[in-house]
Amino acid sequence: MKAVAAMEIGSEKWMDFVLEGAAQLGLRVSPVQAAQFGRHGQLLMEWNRNINLTAITDPTQVAIKHYLDAIAPLSHIPSEGRLLDIGTGGGFPGIPLKIMRPAQAMTLIDSVRKKINFVKSVIRQLRLDQIEALHTRAEELWLQSVHAHNYEVIVSRALADLNVVVHMAMPLLADNGCIVAFQGPRGTGRYPDGRFSTMIKDRLYRFQLLTFTYKLPLLGDDRSVSILKFVESLSSRA
Repeated sequence: MKAVAAMEIGSEKWMDFVLEGAAQLGLRVSPVQAAQFGRHGQLLMEWNRNINLTAITDPTQVAIKHYLDAIAPLSHIPSEGRLLDIGTGGGFPGIPLKIMRPAQAMTLIDSVRKKINFVKSVIRQLRLDQIEALHTRAEELWLQSVHAHNYEVIVSRALADLNVVVHMAMPLLADNGCIVAFQGPRGTGRYPDGRFSTMIKDRLYRFQLLTFTYKLPLLGDDRSVSILKFVESLSSRA
């Protein structure tokens, strides 16, 4: 992927750039989906003037680090069942994933009300169905019975530490569900494939761990995503 001249988010050149980058990742993004990415990105920049949504504002960087990075592990994220995005911020990875999978039900949460107000505006303007944005924390969400153990897929790009992700996700994860943790540039090689275990209160939780690594188009930066499939929990008193 060659370096590109200056371009505006949502322009035809920007959308072509996204399409080319997605192809390099082995993904097919339609022109309609690229246009939806572009509209989300335009709104992100407009709201970012008054609300701290992202430090990334260069159009090329936005395309790569927000949209292409969000959809890069798509083939490793189950398409069945309700998906929960913990700490969605400006709607990442939840909004790009929803654009790619319009039929999958999704819930996006964040503890900052202004960010959730932005995400709700994006949902309305893009006319996305079967998606909700909630102003709440994961620690509070599971206290509502309708959400406890209700999500087959839980993703997070806001939390790099797997122990933290698992602790927040487990009360919300459905039986046989999986956790998808975006590890960013520092996660590569940190968690090798195999098993992952963590203690939550007096129980040991064990997971099957798959690490998906990739390089961001154009930039070549290393990225990794950890996919955890729940195996069992054991009492530490046993």
